[in-house]
Amino acid sequence: MATRRTAPVTGPITPDTHRCPGCLAPGIPNHKFACRSCWFALPTKLRRPITAAYLAGDRAAHAAAMQAAIAWFRAGPHPAGAR
Repeated sequence: MATRRTAPVTGPITPDTHRCPGCLAPGIPNHKFACRSCWFALPTKLRRPITAAYLAGDRAAHAAAMQAAIAWFRAGPHPAGAR
């Protein structure tokens, strides 16, 4: 029987990590925006611009996309299946 994790697996904050913008868990690697559960709770319309701007190397668009996602997290709570 599979066990579902209720909290993200994270570690302490170091120079190479930050807090998840969704659940505020510490220890998210800097190359990731959020923990896995918060990343997939974020609507696809907000996830895609983060990834696209990062891959395109567009720092301004990437920052704007991350700010929009952070605003969405702060506006919560969000219904299940808000994608």
